[in-house]
Amino acid sequence: MLHSLFTLRRRYPHHLLSSLSLTPTTRRPFSTSQNPNTNFHAVSQPAPSPNASLKPHLLELSLAIPETTRTCWRLPAPGPSHVLQLLLALRSRRVTVQKVRSLWEIFKWGARENARFDSKHLPQSREIMASLLVRVGLFKEAEELLFALESDEIFDDLVRGYVGAREWERGVFVYDVMKGRGKVPSRDCYSVLIDLLVKMKRTDFASRVAFDLVDLGVPLSGDEMRALEKVMVLLCIDGKIQEARNMVKKVLALNSDVSSLVFDEIAFGYCERKDFKDLVSFFVEVRCAPSVMVANRVMDSLCRSYGVERAGLFLQELEGFRF
Repeated sequence: MLHSLFTLRRRYPHHLLSSLSLTPTTRRPFSTSQNPNTNFHAVSQPAPSPNASLKPHLLELSLAIPETTRTCWRLPAPGPSHVLQLLLALRSRRVTVQKVRSLWEIFKWGARENARFDSKHLPQSREIMASLLVRVGLFKEAEELLFALESDEIFDDLVRGYVGAREWERGVFVYDVMKGRGKVPSRDCYSVLIDLLVKMKRTDFASRVAFDLVDLGVPLSGDEMRALEKVMVLLCIDGKIQEARNMVKKVLALNSDVSSLVFDEIAFGYCERKDFKDLVSFFVEVRCAPSVMVANRVMDSLCRSYGVERAGLFLQELEGFRF
């Protein structure tokens, strides 16, 4: 027996001593792979976190709408319904450019990362998003939603926003998109856009929008008349007398009074052209006698160009207008 132990000790000294050692060995915990009866549902899983690119934007929003944003922190990525909840929550708060921009980035992220995300964005989400963008002056971002929008109010707000920023080209662009889709701008939208175009001396654009307003065929308010009269005068200054005359005819058909200043400007335009025949026909058409200032200028021009006799004949015609 002793001989056998001695032999084993010589051949396997390490293993033998380890097996005879009285020092307890450290036990390793069982792994799930070693225990087939382990309950996998009891093992805690790490909570999902939102996409890394969205974290700074969610953090920005959490300062204003912490309760609503908290739900999104538990998701890998917000879906259309979550975006709508964020929009509804932020709409009722005082917003800043940065917060709206953050929400806009989340909105775009969904459309970019998920091909079906954009189609699932409810119309309400698009409308609120566009409204918030306009509200903080992010007009160009709002334009990206133009062709998905249905609300006339958003278009009006965007046009007025560009007018307030004096960006007349963008205002006209949105106006044209609106008209191209068969939408009718509000009366106030017409007026403010016309007023800006006149101030910027964009006669062609101002005239086009003004004719659109008149073609609505409804009685014109005082503000609308003042805007249209500015366009008529601007047309006369640019030598577009016939266009100004056509606008006067359309406005008078709506039973609206036109300022005598407009009549004078049209008369001066005809006088400079020495087109006295059309001048007379204009006053016949509008059933209005020329002012003393217009008559004096016409008589002076006639005397210089055709002599006193021709001027006398014209004076007789003026008397037919009870001048």
